[in-house]
Amino acid sequence: MIRFGKEGSYFWLGMIVVALFVLIVSYCPASAIVTVSLLFFVTLLVFFVGACGVLLYAWTLPVPPGLPQPWLMRLNVVSYRIAGLFGQNLFDVLAKRYGPSDRKITNTQFDGVPVRIYEPPKTTDSQQPAVVYLHGGGFRCLSVDTLHPFTDDLATKLDIVVISIDYRLSTEALFPAAIDDCTKAVVWFLNHTKDYNVDSTKVIIMGESAGGNLAAGVTQRITLDPMYQQVPKLRAQILICPMLQAMDFNTPAYQQYGEYETALLQKEVVVASWVEYLTGSAQLQEVFSTNMHTSPAAKKSDLFQNVLSHDNIPERFKIPPYVAPSSIDFGDEDLYESIKTQLLDPSFAPLMRDDSLKGLPEAYIVTCTYDVLRDDGIFYVKRLESDGVKVTWVHNDDGIHAMSIYSATGPFAVKAGVRSRQKLFAFIENTLKT
Repeated sequence: MIRFGKEGSYFWLGMIVVALFVLIVSYCPASAIVTVSLLFFVTLLVFFVGACGVLLYAWTLPVPPGLPQPWLMRLNVVSYRIAGLFGQNLFDVLAKRYGPSDRKITNTQFDGVPVRIYEPPKTTDSQQPAVVYLHGGGFRCLSVDTLHPFTDDLATKLDIVVISIDYRLSTEALFPAAIDDCTKAVVWFLNHTKDYNVDSTKVIIMGESAGGNLAAGVTQRITLDPMYQQVPKLRAQILICPMLQAMDFNTPAYQQYGEYETALLQKEVVVASWVEYLTGSAQLQEVFSTNMHTSPAAKKSDLFQNVLSHDNIPERFKIPPYVAPSSIDFGDEDLYESIKTQLLDPSFAPLMRDDSLKGLPEAYIVTCTYDVLRDDGIFYVKRLESDGVKVTWVHNDDGIHAMSIYSATGPFAVKAGVRSRQKLFAFIENTLKT
């Protein structure tokens, strides 16, 4: 059967190549035929060897015990690794293939910060709800282009206004540039919602991974900082697999899944992201990775013991190879003194705020079993609940890092990712209706 759709394009491309080869063989001199034939078969051989190498790499990738759909997880990782070889631009080019959108899409600036606005194609008399989205990427990569497939899907499925913020990365400027950009853009938008026919009482902030950090930090600033008391308040905060603290890189999740590429995010990547966000180099990565960057006194402090105690993690998550810390009498006192202001700054690490979180808007927090950042999310759930903040905690026993964003569509979509995105969209829709 003749296929003219996108799926059939690969078939017809193959037919065109074969036809060209037949024409060359039919009309070219013998010497040219030999040369072209050799080039053709060498190209096929290189492609075949490369494909075999990729499959072999995927085959050898270890998978956490019990992780569902292991081959899809392996192929997800391989696709990201291949794209990563060509840098950020390929990620963005691949993302754009999901267009065109039926949304009205505008690239502009809010108070000097680049943003992308997704608006319904038809204007209405009634004001619209909105979601402000902060992308992940460890503060150092990804962009509004990379996350376009998700933000466009969000705007289209729920028929709402979506604002995607293109904050400065740590490769351009260190902390606090990213959260300052996000705060400026969100505050400006909340003060100008009428310009976009948006109801200022129905604005949700959302972010995944490092974006979850920024979403939590901006929420705390706007809600708890007196300088923003005149700014309209956010309706809710959605934190998807957020990275919220840089004090303890030896939590149960880091111990259990920190070495698995197939969990999408490795411990060394998270540590490097924090260190580069703070210092601009990877020089202290090993020190942070072994928790030597905090002093014994810091580890014994009330804040550390109350907020980061492994007792806050449900017992069902403390499975081997997790081992409870046997001692906290170690660390570099001088190093800690030089960086503790940042490590304890809630704009850097929202989990480490030393006063009450009472008054923050409702939170929807997503965690996944096979995610090294799982325990950051659980710690924050416990903190918010203890301070009287309404929390919807959605845990995915069969999930990997940020799967509702990156593993919910396309050829390598996993069931858990699809389900997680459906739950996420349902929460947004129900919350913005009330």
